[in-house]
Amino acid sequence: MTPATSLPTEVIWPLTSLHEAIPLLAEKSSLLTKEMQSKPDTVESMDNLSAWLEHAGEQLGVEIMEVETSYPDQEDLLLQAAPALVLLPQTGEGRQDDENNTNTEQSAGFVLLTSSKGQSLRLLDQKGRVYSLPVQQLRDILVNELEAPLLPMVNTILEQVHIEEQQQGKVQRALLREYLAGARIGDCWLLRLPPSASFIRQLFRSRFPGKLTGLISATLIERLLILCASFLMGKKLLQGSVDVSDFQLWGLLLFAILPVHVLALQLRNRLSLDFGILLRNRLLYGILQLRPDEIQHQGSGYFVGTVQEIEQLEAMGMGTTFLTVTSFLELLLAVIVLMLGAGGLLHGLLLMLWVGAILVLGWVYYLRMREWLTHSRVMTRDLVERMVGHRTRLAQEQPEQLHELEDQLLSRYTIISERLDSMEVIMKSLAGRRGWLPVSLLGTLTMFVSTGVDISMLAVSLGGTLLAALALDQFVQSIYQFLKTMMSWEQVHPLYQAAVRERKRKKTQFVPLTCFAQEQKKHPVIQLEKLSFSYPAPGYPSGDSGQTGPVILDQCNLTIDAGQYVLLEGASGCGKSTLAAVLSGLQQPTAGSLHLFGFSQASLGEAVWRKRVVIAPQFHQNYVLTETLAFNLLMGRGWPPSREDVREAETLCQELGLGELLKAMPAGLQQIVGEGGWRLSHGERTRLFIARTLLQKADLIILDESFAALDPETLQIALPCVLRRAKALLLIAHP
Repeated sequence: MTPATSLPTEVIWPLTSLHEAIPLLAEKSSLLTKEMQSKPDTVESMDNLSAWLEHAGEQLGVEIMEVETSYPDQEDLLLQAAPALVLLPQTGEGRQDDENNTNTEQSAGFVLLTSSKGQSLRLLDQKGRVYSLPVQQLRDILVNELEAPLLPMVNTILEQVHIEEQQQGKVQRALLREYLAGARIGDCWLLRLPPSASFIRQLFRSRFPGKLTGLISATLIERLLILCASFLMGKKLLQGSVDVSDFQLWGLLLFAILPVHVLALQLRNRLSLDFGILLRNRLLYGILQLRPDEIQHQGSGYFVGTVQEIEQLEAMGMGTTFLTVTSFLELLLAVIVLMLGAGGLLHGLLLMLWVGAILVLGWVYYLRMREWLTHSRVMTRDLVERMVGHRTRLAQEQPEQLHELEDQLLSRYTIISERLDSMEVIMKSLAGRRGWLPVSLLGTLTMFVSTGVDISMLAVSLGGTLLAALALDQFVQSIYQFLKTMMSWEQVHPLYQAAVRERKRKKTQFVPLTCFAQEQKKHPVIQLEKLSFSYPAPGYPSGDSGQTGPVILDQCNLTIDAGQYVLLEGASGCGKSTLAAVLSGLQQPTAGSLHLFGFSQASLGEAVWRKRVVIAPQFHQNYVLTETLAFNLLMGRGWPPSREDVREAETLCQELGLGELLKAMPAGLQQIVGEGGWRLSHGERTRLFIARTLLQKADLIILDESFAALDPETLQIALPCVLRRAKALLLIAHP
């Protein structure tokens, strides 16, 4: 009996039913939104599964992410994966004809994880019902192939060492964990909201409001316990009737504060972590949506400053929220206590007026801090840009003018800092307890002398004054941190907004994969008619304003069929690279039509277009990342790579004449390259870029002056490899 047959047949979804399973799982998990385009078409084969799942996720408005884990962590992954799709091991009957690929699709089975509770998983069956299953049972099914070859050896060891029968199962699992510690298990896909989804919705999905409510409740309970303990002991001391029972009750209240405080800290740390993860995912996604010309326009200094602001925002975001909530709760309690004391309503109103004055000072402080941060960012960007161009400055600028601009910036920075510091002194010194205590105590004593109120009422007023003093210090500190957080947010906000560009654009009418495969045979790979392009006008790098500069491409017509190799020659500056950027989807045409196999970019979506039309830009626009050679080769193929991917990458390197380089590298494809790593020559980097492009197996390969750095002998090796592997090729070169 195969492992999968130990599951009820109704919870096993066949490959041909995935187009119904994925939408059902997303709906049951509350992931579907009004932005859903259409239901996915039927998946064709297991070979096309990854592409189909990505396409289906785009149609449904969810992110479907493939993950893998180690053998020891398989159970933890299953408990935390939901909602997820898990591929079951194929049955023996399906494996018999794997070479002919006849029964693979029929034998492929999947289970849908909707949630977990304790050590049980909840699966969706084919009728939409929930089925409970122990996690250990599903884990045993998934790891059976790995464990089966080792079980005879492990059982032999158990017999030789005479392990007690009650302990054999535990020892067997421990030995298997030791032998299979490095084994990787995949075939699991997580369904999640995409980073471009509503941030509020993502917070709700992470149970953020419930945790925040718990944090506020725990903080309020902690403050009330402190207040009750202080009131109890203060009242007894004033009455002069303190006994042992009062001390016992007082100690019990103080002891009860400890677990509540620990709970509040745990919730605070959990909230900070959840918020930081969601924020970083959103900002990283926004960075990936930026166009190359936007990045080049801003410069490296801008992004260095932005990274610093992201760190500041993440570090202070939840801390500021917690401090603000705590200070407001304490101020509210202080107002209530003051109203119950000798000053009555007037004393409470005095505290509220004091808070209003702090808010006014906070606004003035905000304006000065904004001016200071803006100037500080200008200095940071200028410093980075000048460091990059340091050698050029030394060669071209006059020595007496070399640091003139820096001196002006520093002088202005000093003046702004002095203004900010003076306001900060007022905020932190006079607006907090140092200003409040004299005013409040003077008013309390005046009322006591003039009206002769009871001493217990005076004690309540003094307690409220001290409570307000501590709360005001926290309130001023929260304003200070809140303003700094807002300044950081203003810097980061463009990246946050960039993440929703796809949602703001015209909705994509997704083309079914089966329809796309049929149309491939009828139309050219690329066809453009009367295409024109103009870069955005200066000052509008993203092109959002609609203002355009001079025309670069004017009424261009071009057709490239499958198997066709096109050489595009022209003088520098004539628009060759611009045409390549438009064809690859890096730039959008301003007029005319552009189609891939008869489909426009709007119908396919940018992601699909860029996978099918791949460009190796000019050398100065391409990069070797500080990672392994395998990562630099396969970063456009998918990561982590399969063994077949690694073998193909190594074969391609051999075909491009990089065999000697691989032999020289101590770790081969796993050698770290890039900055601070293995030193590659100009020609070796060029061939790495060519290999990276070819490994993406696109329908059209565009090489922009990729052979310019190769000598004639190397060119004779690399060019036939490119022509042999490219389905269609556009080669850009100088005459």
